Amino acid sequence: MRTFATDANNDLYLLKGSITISSDAYAVANVCENAVKTVLGELELNEDVGVPYHEIVWVGAPVIGQIESALSSTIMSVQGVIGIKSLSAFVENNELLYTAVINTEYGEASFGL
Repeated sequence: MRTFATDANNDLYLLKGSITISSDAYAVANVCENAVKTVLGELELNEDVGVPYHEIVWVGAPVIGQIESALSSTIMSVQGVIGIKSLSAFVENNELLYTAVINTEYGEASFGL
């Protein structure tokens, strides 16, 4: 797998004047990270994709188990993901954060925070 690489702000970036491409396990991790940042209903042409943040996070105190379940389902829907080695969601300074280590068809990769 190959995809555009993104930085910590989820922006494309240049390296030596060229758009950076990620491949294999890193590409799968990039796609997973983009998928979990997508809010359910956000995509105009496919409103069934995304994490239901409105229903599980932005209504009172977030329930970590529900969040981890939604993130897990979203991650497992990404092409190239074989399994999830670890997934942890938590709230710090009123911000929802997560870390994930996934097994891909290319090897292990991590993302989050």
